[in-house]
Amino acid sequence: MLSQYEGSPSGNGNLEDNPRWQLAQRVAGSKTFAGSQALQCFLLYISERTLSGQGEQVKEQTIGTAVFHRKPDYNPGSDNIVRVRAGQLRQRLARYFDTEGEAEPLLISIPKGGYVPLFEPRPAQPPAATLPAPVTGMPLAEAPVDRPETFTAPNPALLGCNPDTGGTGSLFRPASGINRGHPCVVERHPAGVGADVP
Repeated sequence: MLSQYEGSPSGNGNLEDNPRWQLAQRVAGSKTFAGSQALQCFLLYISERTLSGQGEQVKEQTIGTAVFHRKPDYNPGSDNIVRVRAGQLRQRLARYFDTEGEAEPLLISIPKGGYVPLFEPRPAQPPAATLPAPVTGMPLAEAPVDRPETFTAPNPALLGCNPDTGGTGSLFRPASGINRGHPCVVERHPAGVGADVP
């Protein structure tokens, strides 16, 4: 049985059939909240007060008194127990709805800056992205592999080369000091002859 907080109704007939209250009870009794009596009581207190129309009681001072057994005149400015536990409760709620409560149609969240819980429908999941149909045609293994590649030779003057203007079949000769492997060493082929590069 879940722990009772101070002033907790042992059976609020107005809430027993309320799906939001039932959700709060399921969450508080879940594995995610097991072992944390303080967070169970915190969640049930703020849920019960909100759903009973007593949202004005869902504030730091009253939570500290009812849930964490502080004196009625305690100073929240010097005792931040409610703020610390509220951060833990937000994290625990997110974990519950991401794991064991992933099928719950309603979500509970506590917006920062306050303690009144929100009960909202779970957002619809976007449709799964569809991948384009595979391209059909010739398998890659059957594609021709001996077709010569075409390319444009770089401008030899820009690469520091001296082109031999001797005629067809001549080579672009590298300027002095440039190796034969330099990119401007490109064979010029006569018309009609393949331009395969060695």
